[in-house]
Amino acid sequence: GLQEVNANAADAHLYGMQLANRAWHSILSACPPLVSRLVAAKDGAAAHSKKGPQTVKGGTAVVTKMPLRAIRTQPDKMPSERTSNYYKLEQNHRWVEAKVPVHTGSNLKHIIVASAYGHVGANNDEQAWKDNEDFLAMVLEQGATYGDVPYLICMDANVDIEHSNVLQAALQAGTWHNVLQIAGTSTDHSAPTYGQNKAWDKHQRQAHTSRIDYIMINTTGKSLVKHAYINRDGDFPSHLGVNVELDLDRAEDMV
Repeated sequence: GLQEVNANAADAHLYGMQLANRAWHSILSACPPLVSRLVAAKDGAAAHSKKGPQTVKGGTAVVTKMPLRAIRTQPDKMPSERTSNYYKLEQNHRWVEAKVPVHTGSNLKHIIVASAYGHVGANNDEQAWKDNEDFLAMVLEQGATYGDVPYLICMDANVDIEHSNVLQAALQAGTWHNVLQIAGTSTDHSAPTYGQNKAWDKHQRQAHTSRIDYIMINTTGKSLVKHAYINRDGDFPSHLGVNVELDLDRAEDMV
């Protein structure tokens, strides 16, 4: 699951083609609204205004490697026919989900993977926190509609679990599970996943760091989790990746 996908509608189609050429399949969320930005003068070109999407407003994707193929969960339904929760999530640019067919022996089964991007500032700003709590509740409620289908939510929640009533309630109820908590090291479970200082060693909690990135999995999918860890070898400037390894041969109740 990817967040802060900086793409307008035309670019999203191009990105999808480029990924497909490299044997990846992708489903992108609705694109964030465009805004005008001032581009500074450079290399003889005058300063000018340019429109582009706002990553702080969303942009998410589910990307899978062959032979898996992402399928939009509700591809042909008009907005009036979709569930209210699904429609609200789809229209807010911060969420997308995809059905991923999985071959297990001679059978074709499925898991569902969602990508969610929380409201920036939810750790510190009261209104952003309230908006984020409402958003996270909708994301978890949508995942719950699939019952016994394994469901993973890859999220940049923009809030620490300890500061989110919604995430705390979901974990305490045992309906959702943090993969780093059930299959990661004790260090990774509590380690920061975001830092704003280039000199950060990607391990130690400091004033500029926070723990805002998670993969949540429902109880049906919990038995599939083999191992989870924080990926500190990526090239992203601020975020660390959260990785989970699944044993799909364990699946018993997949549909």
